[in-house]
Amino acid sequence: MEKRWNRVYLFLLMNSVFMSLLFYTSISTFFMQSKGLNLTQIFALESVLAIVLFLCDIPASIWADQINRKIVLIIGNGLAVAGAFTMALASDYWHFILSFTFDGISIAMLSGVQSAYVYDELVKSGRDQDATRIYSRFHIATTLAALVAPIMGSYIASTKMDYALPIWISAFALTIGWVFTFFLPSQFPAKPDEVQEGESMTATGWKILKKSAIHIWKTPSLIFFALSGPAVWVISNSIHYLNQILFKRLDVAVTYFGLIMAIATLISLLGSWGAEYSQKKLGSIRSILLCSVLLAGSFFAMVWIHNVVLLTIAIGILLGSVALRAPIMSSASNALVPSEIRATTLSLLTLIGTLFTVLLNPAIGYVSDLNLNYALILCGVTILVLTFAYYPKLRKIGLGEERESEESKVESA
Repeated sequence: MEKRWNRVYLFLLMNSVFMSLLFYTSISTFFMQSKGLNLTQIFALESVLAIVLFLCDIPASIWADQINRKIVLIIGNGLAVAGAFTMALASDYWHFILSFTFDGISIAMLSGVQSAYVYDELVKSGRDQDATRIYSRFHIATTLAALVAPIMGSYIASTKMDYALPIWISAFALTIGWVFTFFLPSQFPAKPDEVQEGESMTATGWKILKKSAIHIWKTPSLIFFALSGPAVWVISNSIHYLNQILFKRLDVAVTYFGLIMAIATLISLLGSWGAEYSQKKLGSIRSILLCSVLLAGSFFAMVWIHNVVLLTIAIGILLGSVALRAPIMSSASNALVPSEIRATTLSLLTLIGTLFTVLLNPAIGYVSDLNLNYALILCGVTILVLTFAYYPKLRKIGLGEERESEESKVESA
């Protein structure tokens, strides 16, 4: 089992690194604006992504809970490659819609599957207690890869005066990452007890979906992960569009966009390294609440910041909070779901959050076109509302007291 885990760890890590080499992130807004898009249209593309997720996430995950998850990873990563090449070739808005559609199907196939694949391999190797640490390592590796890409991307775009070139380079990097999925070992999920031998995939799928829905209903804390997971991530992700407008407001040259984001990303690594420590000291829920406060505070601070150094620090804190939050959310939500319905349940949770983002993305884009500061305030307030509105429920069911429970056990012992 040790040899199998080493194989999984190596190839999935390499896949994650190359799939994170998005050289165009530091100039994506300018690229789309050069094709005639405004901020409302750009953020509307994120809603296209959300709609595709709404339509495809559950079917893809039900499918993934019945067949070899390696096949799902291969197809999902392949669609990401198709999305990158489509964006590089885009000449009008419909091409961008097609690109984001490919990305949406890709995310739908990978959202629950990739996390479930890693967690089940950890269980097989007797390492499930190390889940948060492993998720953090993956996040650190992908973050380091993302340090290099935007620096090179903004430099290439500014020197070659071509915003499309970084996208082409990204497409070829994603292709390399895709190849690594072919070397992963097969993984067949366990069948739920309710599934009969020889039963059709459709009948099996409905049983898995029903069992997943019942499990979510009986585990109220999962609703928190549904709303505070995808929605908060989407809001935080808006900084990758708004940052370029913020840099332009401060008269920063395009050449330095990638470098600034790389420095901010370095600051964010503190979040990934501190995830396991924070979870042990504060517990999962309190760690997530802390991240939400830092995220909202970063957005609020950007309203009044007029210095590139302070802006870099604010973006770094924002990205660091996301980095701290992600592995804790993954570990906590996976631990609450049985293996045989894990991919479907996690995707069902993603679906719930996705419905909210369909409306949220155009709202952020529209407000950004009107006034950038109002958009930053909207992002911060929404994060706080999404997180703290559900906190009383978390305390009622006991998740907010997990650290005290552990400490009381130690004291009684």
